[in-house]
This record gives sequence, C-alpha cells and structure tokens, in this order.
Amino acid sequence: MARKSPAARKLFRHMLLASLLRRRSRALIAALAVTVGATTLTALASISLDLDAQLSRQLRSYGANLVVTAENGRLSAADVPSFAAALNGAEVAGESSYRYEIAQVRQQGLPVVAIDPQTVFSVRPYWSVLGELPEGNQVLVGRDIAEAMQLSPGATMTLTAMDSPADPAPQSPAPSTAAPVPANEARVQVVGTLSTGGAEDGQLVITQALAAELFGDPGAIDLVEFSVVAGTEDLTVIAERTQAAVGGSQAEPVKRLASAEAKVQNTLNSMLAVVSIVVLALTAITVATTMLALVAERQTEIALKKALGATNGDVRREFLTEGLLLGIIGGLVGTLAGVGLAALVSFQVFGRELTISWPLLPASVLGSVLVAVAAGYPPVRRAASVSPAIVLRGE
Repeated sequence: MARKSPAARKLFRHMLLASLLRRRSRALIAALAVTVGATTLTALASISLDLDAQLSRQLRSYGANLVVTAENGRLSAADVPSFAAALNGAEVAGESSYRYEIAQVRQQGLPVVAIDPQTVFSVRPYWSVLGELPEGNQVLVGRDIAEAMQLSPGATMTLTAMDSPADPAPQSPAPSTAAPVPANEARVQVVGTLSTGGAEDGQLVITQALAAELFGDPGAIDLVEFSVVAGTEDLTVIAERTQAAVGGSQAEPVKRLASAEAKVQNTLNSMLAVVSIVVLALTAITVATTMLALVAERQTEIALKKALGATNGDVRREFLTEGLLLGIIGGLVGTLAGVGLAALVSFQVFGRELTISWPLLPASVLGSVLVAVAAGYPPVRRAASVSPAIVLRGE
C-alpha cells in the first residue's frame, strides 16, 4: 500500500478532529463509557490484587495462624529468636509464647498458663479481660474457675506447684491427678477474670516469671504463636521454614483460620471476577451502540468520501482511529480514577493504604483501548460497506 503524503495525513487528522467535534455528544458518551469501565475494572483489579494481604491483616483479629510446639519435651525461650528469623520477609502482626503447668488451689488441681503480658494481645486480641493482666505475684482467673470458686478481683489464694502433664495439650490442658511434689508455693492476688468462650475460661493465667519461680526450669515454654500476614499457600511454606529453624520443633498453620481465610478470599475474588465481566460487557455494548449511531448519522458523509475516491480501508482506518482515541482518553482518565477509588475503598473498608500494583496501570489503559477498538469493529465494517450510489440517490 502506498505511503500517505504529509498533506494526506494532515487532512486525515483534520477530518478526524472535525468529525469528533461535530458529534462530540456521541463521542463523549463513548469516552465516558470507556472511562466508567476502566475506573471500575482498575478499582476491582487493584482491590483484588491487594485483597489477600488486606484480608489476612483483618482476620488476624481471630488469633494466631501459626503455632510452634515441640515434638517431644519442651521448647526454650532461646529458640524464639530462631523462629522469628525464619519468618524474615513475612509481615508478622504478633508473636507470643506460653507455658502450661498444673497448680493446686484449695486441694484441687487446676491448669495454669504462663504468658507474656506484653505480647499476648498481639495474637489473642479476642481475650476479654475484666480487670488487668497479671504482673508479679498476680493471677488472672478464667470465668468458669472464678464462678466455681467465687473468686473476684482482690481475692487472694495460694498456688502450689504440681507435676506437669507428661504431654501437655496447650489449647485445653486437663487437670492433673498426680500427687503434689515438694511444695513450691506462691501467694497470689486475683487481678481480673478472663472470658473467651474457650478453654481459657477454665485456666489460671500467670506470668512466665512466676511460673519459673513455682515450677523451676526457667525459660521453658510449650507453645509459640505467630500471627503472620500471608495467604494459605505462603503460610504453609513459612511453617516449613520455621520448623526447620529449630530441631525437634513442629510448626503448623492453624487450619481452621487458614481454611476460613481461603474461603473468604476465593468467594470475594469470584465475586469481583463476575462484576468485572459484567462491567466489561456493558462497556463494550455501550461503545458499540454509540459507534453504530455514529455510522448511521454519517452514512451520507461516508458515501460522499467513497464517491470522491476513499477506499474501504480509508473508512475503516478513520473509524478505528476514532475508537482508538476514545479508548486512550477513557482509559487514561478511568485508570487514574480507578486507582483513587480503590485507595478510598481500601482506606474506608480495611483502614489501610492501598498497595498499588504499578504494572496494572498500563495494562488497564491497554485493555481499555482494546475494548474500545474491538467493540467498534462491527460498526466499522458496516461503515465500510456503505454503497455510495444507493446512499447518494437517497434510497
């Protein structure tokens, strides 16, 4: 095909601009449709790409999602830095360790959990404490024990160390029937009651420092909990890496939470995909309808151009260029608006800034252009098929 002369290209640009300006209302409708589509799709894609991390942060309010225990015996507080180092690169929302023992109170063996009061809420934000967390020789009493023994903040009692279970169950340790060992006793004061609706309601909560005084073996721990911002697959990899950090340890994702996160994420991603398809279809239909109207309005103009020597290729090129320009304008404006909308939604819903995926921006503009050109192609074929003789005769 012969290369167009500079004069011909200048004339083409002039005719294209004049055509858009004369029918600017139609062009505006098409550009607006592309803009709305690009805005919606960019916002949905931005939210979807950032959804896993955002949901994982929000679901951290349900507790830790990675638990580390010992295969046999106990862990040591000295192991915790090694576990933390294995999490390097992952966003850790919280970390806390626990020790489980059995203490005798009023001739009754009760489960005791020793905590770090400074970190426990970072992985167990669901704890409902009426009063204060323990310090020194203080104890936080589970709701069931408080009701059974009529204990309230300010009451005092004596804790006597007993043999720990041979295989402590961290989440629900059972009272021991073992005989008391030579007494390690402490007079403690109740500073509050704990209510969770779980096993903690039947436990006594003390500090790890007090546990070391009562039960010996300073630094011994039975369980380390981590709250990690990660998807289900990433969490499994992190668990394997954490377990390999210390020999004899066992790291497991909390399957209940991991499963819940996966289901919520899959549901939301599916919903966003359906909405995106609907928006994409509506955008294409609007652009195609508008371009058809433009072709219908310009049949006489098209016929005259063809009568003066314009080819079908010239007609197609003109209309496809119009679609290209509308797609670029609508795509640029819509992409920027979509990023702003996604950032607003992220802040309002998740309370956090959006992490923008920069490759998404050019992809959104390119997608808008492709949709505009593809939707305009059927009307372009119709424009190219206009017969000058029939139209100019007025038939």
